[in-house]
Amino acid sequence: MPGHQGTGLFRKLYDHIEQWARGRREPRLWTHASLMAQPAFRAMGFLVIHHETVVRDGQSLARAEMEKRLK
Repeated sequence: MPGHQGTGLFRKLYDHIEQWARGRREPRLWTHASLMAQPAFRAMGFLVIHHETVVRDGQSLARAEMEKRLK
């Protein structure tokens, strides 16, 4: 949400999710990130697995499958 950019909301939400996943011994987190979201996920340690384009309601949307391995 544009009004929340720069407030740390993404990091707070992400930290909660990662703690939850680590508590359950999940081996990885993954997402399909839009072009705009990719830098935020990269900052959290995610790597691009592959880029893809999906079509929804006649519109092409570029995104990337990204993952972070949890140790």
